[in-house]
Amino acid sequence: MTGDLGAAPTVTFKNGIDAKSTQRTMVIEGTGDEVTEGSSAEVAYSIYNGATGKLIESYGYADDQPVTFAASATQLLPGLAKTIGCAKVGSRVASVIPAAEAWGADGYADVGVKAGQSLVAVIDIESLVPTRAWGADQPAEEGLPAVTLAGDGTPSIAIPSTAAPADLKIAVLKKGDGDAVPDTATVTVQYLGVDWETGETFDQSWGKAPATFSSTAWFPASRRRSPARRSAPRCSR
Repeated sequence: MTGDLGAAPTVTFKNGIDAKSTQRTMVIEGTGDEVTEGSSAEVAYSIYNGATGKLIESYGYADDQPVTFAASATQLLPGLAKTIGCAKVGSRVASVIPAAEAWGADGYADVGVKAGQSLVAVIDIESLVPTRAWGADQPAEEGLPAVTLAGDGTPSIAIPSTAAPADLKIAVLKKGDGDAVPDTATVTVQYLGVDWETGETFDQSWGKAPATFSSTAWFPASRRRSPARRSAPRCSR
């Protein structure tokens, strides 16, 4: 393969790859922080059908928004989790992934992968995703739910005994010093949603992995974009 980190690579290989286990190589060795188990990284990737050589998907390069991959046993295809696990930011990693650690005996017809076909993946690891807010604490706003943070940043929410507001209310609990989010941005977030009436959590990223949202749509953009959301084992060197 050829091409610079951060640009879509040119990849050639002999069709008919039939891997027995996920194997990877560092095409470019990064020097940044390591992708540890449970952490998330912003990546650009190209994934090929190992049997046919066909490009399945390439995303995150050039003007594309990077995609968030979680080095998690529950968030990523097993072979992709092994590809990024323990690698360092700034790396380009190439791997061959057997069907058993990809889409298995069923394949994935939507992207042209038949039962039992292996994958070839090339992933650029651009940065690690922070897992908690680090801004300055702000005074709590009266009448809104009280939020407390555990040592790792995990929030819990206490709903007041009053009725829910009739209109949207927004309160800043930690004020960051980064760039303002423009109207058309895609951002990676941790979130927790609680039902005001019952106090029950209806959705959250905590305990899973940060999610990528478009500011113009509710559903996480990265979960629409990538074919990589399936269960995964521990990463290994």
